[in-house]
Amino acid sequence: MIVVTALLALSSCWKETPAVEEGCTYALSSLRFELVIDRAETKGIKTGWESGDKVFVFFSGVTNAYVTLSFDGSGWSSSPSSGMARLTQTGVLTAVYLPYVGNVLPEYSDGWHFAAVSESYFLKADKVEYYIVDQDHQGATLGARLAMTKANDESAQFFVPKAPEQNETMRLACNVVTPTGLAGIASDGTVTSSGGSQGAWMTGYPATVAGEEGFYFYGMIADAPGPDTYFALKDADGTYYKHYYKGNTTLLPRRSYQLPVFADWSGVGADVPANVGGYLWYSLNDGASSPLETGTPSAVQPQPSGQKLIPSKTAWEGLLDSQKAVQVPMTIDGVSGVLMVDKLAPSQYFFLHEGDYWSSATGFFFRVSPGGTCTVESGTPESAYVRAILDVSSGNIIDPINGGDI
Repeated sequence: MIVVTALLALSSCWKETPAVEEGCTYALSSLRFELVIDRAETKGIKTGWESGDKVFVFFSGVTNAYVTLSFDGSGWSSSPSSGMARLTQTGVLTAVYLPYVGNVLPEYSDGWHFAAVSESYFLKADKVEYYIVDQDHQGATLGARLAMTKANDESAQFFVPKAPEQNETMRLACNVVTPTGLAGIASDGTVTSSGGSQGAWMTGYPATVAGEEGFYFYGMIADAPGPDTYFALKDADGTYYKHYYKGNTTLLPRRSYQLPVFADWSGVGADVPANVGGYLWYSLNDGASSPLETGTPSAVQPQPSGQKLIPSKTAWEGLLDSQKAVQVPMTIDGVSGVLMVDKLAPSQYFFLHEGDYWSSATGFFFRVSPGGTCTVESGTPESAYVRAILDVSSGNIIDPINGGDI
């Protein structure tokens, strides 16, 4: 079990509930802050505070000001936002933590909102009582005890080691995970979460786990995720597209999963072959330059150059053999297709969109229907895409996650 724990100490630690006087108010900009973050029982990748971390503090009923606590690697500093907010001696606050939030600041419109980081992992301590103590009229101090916890009990975290830092952002999609993050804080202190559609991209952030650098991601597990799990990975500009499948492993909420190192994912961004159904298939259609392109359908069956071959009828049928491969209809980043997974390798590749594919056997072709059904058809299409195979065998990728916690 990994524990998130830290102490925000801007002067001495506030430890007990002090006696207060009724009727006093204090300007937010004049206060000192003594906030203790208690040990939080959270299984997660975040194990300590890092330089650049920020904790935002909001006060119920206050709509024109908040406090930013910033960590510089050794301690925290406080910075109230502009506004003439005044606080009573007792009240309620809500604190949220965002990773690597940079210069993104909350905006107020019927509550505070963090739209720019809606897909990020975060911690919260909502509706916590605070107390202000006037220390012999030499300055007032606001104290509170915060127990920072994960925002959603149905969430899980994922870590990809040794992923290359392209723009310091990676994105991960999983067919049974919905991206979730901080949507905002209501005026009464209630934290609201955001989420895209199931299978949409989750934003990842740089992290070091057990000495390995990589990226971590955060999302909600589906109510009935099923035993087949598919991941896709890319950088912010779509430079890298890799895919990864794990059968017979049901993802569970409140867990942290370490995925294989980046190099062991099946390549799709480059034309990297994948062994599926007894044949080594190229991962892109001829003429396609990215996984989200189909290429150009040809009216005349071309012959790929070099070691690339047009698949035979037997090769296409190997994809449909339930003893050899699994078909998984999938939508990633709004693009539908079918994932073909080898049962023994394990390896896989992705057919995008519907379409017909040429076979080297006259009078037969392979069809991917709009609903994701794949069949070997008799006849000759007017035009079809080309998906080639390699005429030599190759090694297998390393087996994916074993389901254990980080």
